[in-house]
Amino acid sequence: MKEGFDPRDAKLPDFYGKDALAELTKKGLPSEIPFDKAKELATKKAGHISSEYIQKAGKDFSRLKIDSLGNIKTIPSELKNKKKEFFEPNQLKEVSVVHRIGMMLWYDPLTSFGDGLLLDYGLSYSFSQQFSLLGGVTWKKQFDDKEQLRREGLGMFTGLRFSKDNWFAQGTVNRNQVTITNPSGYESRDFDGKAWASNFAVGRTIPMGKTIRSVVMGSVDPFFDKKSSLYKSRLQLKIGFEIGSFRKIRKEVKELVPLDELEDKGKEKVEYCLKDIGEL
Repeated sequence: MKEGFDPRDAKLPDFYGKDALAELTKKGLPSEIPFDKAKELATKKAGHISSEYIQKAGKDFSRLKIDSLGNIKTIPSELKNKKKEFFEPNQLKEVSVVHRIGMMLWYDPLTSFGDGLLLDYGLSYSFSQQFSLLGGVTWKKQFDDKEQLRREGLGMFTGLRFSKDNWFAQGTVNRNQVTITNPSGYESRDFDGKAWASNFAVGRTIPMGKTIRSVVMGSVDPFFDKKSSLYKSRLQLKIGFEIGSFRKIRKEVKELVPLDELEDKGKEKVEYCLKDIGEL
C-alpha cells in the first residue's frame, strides 16, 4: 500500500490454471463445461484427477464442475443425465393422520384494506408430499360505505392440489351465500342467495422456515357469473401463508422451549423451597 497500490491495475489469481481464467472470460464459457475442455483449460487443477482414479471409481465422468475458487467437482454421466421423476415416492407413508394436517390463510390483494376484506381460511390434508385435499371458508366484507356496488358473503370451499417442488396447481369449488347490492336505479340486478363458483389456480410457495411458507397464486373461474359472484373478475390473485404440518410446529416449539429441562428445573425449585420451610 505504501508503494501506491492501485486496485484497478490488480490481477486476479488464476485459480483455473495457466491463462485458463482469461480464456473462460473471453469465450464466455459457463463454469460447468465438458471434461475435455476443462482438462485442457485447467491442466494444473485437473492434474490430480488421473485416469486411474476415474477407473477405480467405476464410472465414466463426462463433466467437471468448477466453482469460483477453481475447485473441481467430478460429475458422473449417469447422475448428469438422470431425470427427476414427475411423480415422487410417497414420503408420508409412515406419518400419522393427525400429522398430515396443515393450515392456510389466503388474502385477495386486489381488495384494499380500506374497501374491505376477502379471505380464505382452511385446513389441508396431505396424502403425500405432492397431493393434498383442501377445505375451508371464504368470507368477504366491504367496509367502504360510499361504495354503491357491494359484493359480500360467506361460503365453503373444497379442492385438490398437486405440487412439484415449490410450484403447485389446484382446483377448488365454492358454495357461497352471496348478497349483491347495486346502485339506485339498478335494483333489478341485486342478488341474495346461494351460488356456485370454481377456481383453477397455479401458484408458488416460498419457504419462510421449516414450517411456515408464503404463497402467491393466480386463478381463473371458467364458470364466472358476474350476477352472483363474490369476485369482480373472472381472473383472481391471492397471496397468503400456509403451514404444511402442525407436527413440525410442535417439534420446533419443543426445540425452542425444552419442556423436559423446564420440568427438572421446576422440581429443583420446589425441593429447594421445601427445604427452606423445613429448616424454619
